[in-house]
Amino acid sequence: ANAGVGERLEWRHPMTSVPVSLGRFGHVQMPVVLAPFIHLVWLDRRLSGASTAGGWFPSAGVGVLTLFDVMRFDVARGLRGGRWTFAVDLTREFWRIL
Repeated sequence: ANAGVGERLEWRHPMTSVPVSLGRFGHVQMPVVLAPFIHLVWLDRRLSGASTAGGWFPSAGVGVLTLFDVMRFDVARGLRGGRWTFAVDLTREFWRIL
């Protein structure tokens, strides 16, 4: 597209999780956050050769933040085209050691 705008609305809800055993060091309660979201993108028009015109592209999905908010898993479905998307992301603080 030549131009576009996107917005995401997300609601984060902490959930209980199963304690992880650290052997002789005890247990740790790993926080898990459930984050349902809606996402809206507007594109002015597609580049030449594309089969879909521009316009609004909404989607809805859910994210799960785990490993002390270091890792995030997302799954979403586009409401206009019907495609599923899956994503895995690490926080920026973790990128330095990769």
